[in-house]
Amino acid sequence: MEAHQSFVTKQQLIDIAFDKVFSRLAREGHYELVSALGAALHCGKITVTYYCENYPGGADCLMFCMPNKKTALIMIKHADVLFAALHEAFSIMQLRICTIQNPLTKVDQPDNTYAFRVKIAPDLVVHKFWYKKHPTWLTYLKAA
Repeated sequence: MEAHQSFVTKQQLIDIAFDKVFSRLAREGHYELVSALGAALHCGKITVTYYCENYPGGADCLMFCMPNKKTALIMIKHADVLFAALHEAFSIMQLRICTIQNPLTKVDQPDNTYAFRVKIAPDLVVHKFWYKKHPTWLTYLKAA
C-alpha cells in the first residue's frame, strides 16, 4: 500500500483543514456560520480529534464533537479528500444530523475519488463507533 506521504503533523492538518473550511464557507456566503464555528472553536466548544488506524488499506478520519454532543465522524483516505470531507462534516453539523454508513464503500463514486460515504438520516446521531478486523466501520445510532 502507498504511504500517506502528503500527511504532515496532526495539528497542521487540523489547522489547514479549518482554514480551508472557513474560507469555503465564507466564499459561499455563510458568514454567520463561520463566525459561530470560529467562536466556538476558539473557546474550546468544538473539539477535533484525529485518528490514524493501521488496518489493511490504511485510513484516516476526523471526528468533530459539537456542544450538543452530536458527532460527525468523517473518514478520509487521502489528504486531497480532507477538505471536501470537512465541508461535508460542517454541513451535517449545521443540520444537527449525522451518521456514517460503511465509509469504505465505493458505491455511487464512479471516479473513486472519495474513500468515505456519508448518509444523512433524520433524528439519528452517532453514539458509538468502532471497526472490526475487516475494514468496515460500524456505528451505533440513537434517536436525537
